[in-house]
Amino acid sequence: MASKLIYLVSEDWYFLSHRLPMARAARGAGYEVHVLTRVVDGGAAIAHEGFALHPIPWQRGSASPLAALATIRTVPALYKRLKPDIVHHVAFAPTVLGSIAASEPRNRLLGVARVLGFSPRQLGALVGWELAPLAIVAIAAGAVVGAAELQLVLGALDLRPFLGTTDAVAPVLDPLWVAGVIAVFTVVVLVAGFVTAAIARRMSPVSSIKMGAE
Repeated sequence: MASKLIYLVSEDWYFLSHRLPMARAARGAGYEVHVLTRVVDGGAAIAHEGFALHPIPWQRGSASPLAALATIRTVPALYKRLKPDIVHHVAFAPTVLGSIAASEPRNRLLGVARVLGFSPRQLGALVGWELAPLAIVAIAAGAVVGAAELQLVLGALDLRPFLGTTDAVAPVLDPLWVAGVIAVFTVVVLVAGFVTAAIARRMSPVSSIKMGAE
């Protein structure tokens, strides 16, 4: 049976423009590729590549709790059904929801750790060891890609008529805004880690381990 690889992406067009070569390489290496994303215009192109497409009800720019709840229900349910070997979370919201969706195998691991005598502090450190590299890479990659996209947009579009100026428009990155976004992302990752460790401490080690045999 082929190993399963999941791409959790907020938009179908972003997967096609930024992750398609990687997904093709994974398919060529024998992986069964599943794409979980909001489907707008790119569904047919993704399916044509031979990837399994799973529409996700992302509501971009929406503050509706019901829309968010639908997404929170859908992603963990798909992870539980597909049982992926590798997951690739792209962007902020998929990283957070993907971490929540991967809680079941994480709880099994923490259950085994409790049986082996790990203390609550050691369990928290174990979760941190898992999440910290992902958070660092996501922050670094997001900052670099965001700055590069800004340069690309300003290089491709002439914004002077829209801004009412004849001077060249130079990109400006506000350090306070960048630091604020990084701080918010870091807090979210820390909260997710603390919640995961707290849930694992409340669960019976036996029930956590039994989940792997069901």
